[in-house]
Amino acid sequence: MNPHQALTRKASSFLILQTAIENAQSIRDPPHFTECVLPLTAFNPEQMGAKSNNLKVLKEKTPEWMHVPESICLPFKLMEHFLAACDPQGSARIGRLINRLTKTKKVEKMSGRLLRCKQIVLNL
Repeated sequence: MNPHQALTRKASSFLILQTAIENAQSIRDPPHFTECVLPLTAFNPEQMGAKSNNLKVLKEKTPEWMHVPESICLPFKLMEHFLAACDPQGSARIGRLINRLTKTKKVEKMSGRLLRCKQIVLNL
C-alpha cells in the first residue's frame, strides 16, 4: 500500500470541495417552474441538472435508428414547493440546513447535513 495514498485522497477531496465552493458562488437561482413535469424536448440547463440535459444532447446526436428512451424531468424548485405545502416545519428545517451548508468547509459536516436533509424528505 502506498504510504501517501491517504494524504493524496485528502488533498484530492479538499481540491474537489474548494472547486465546488467556488463554482457554487457563481450559480444563479433557477427560475420558478411553470410546469411540474417537463418532457425531454423541453429540458434546459436553467431548470434541470446535467444528467437530464446530457440525455437531451444524446437524443439529439443519436441516429434515428438507435432508440433513446423518452424521458421526463421534474424541474428545480418543485420539491421545495411541495415540501413547503406538505410540511412547512420540515421545509424550514431544510432551509436552515442549506444556509449552514453554504458556510460548511469540511466534507464530513457537509455529508451529515445533506443526510439530515434527505431524512426530512424521507419522513414525509
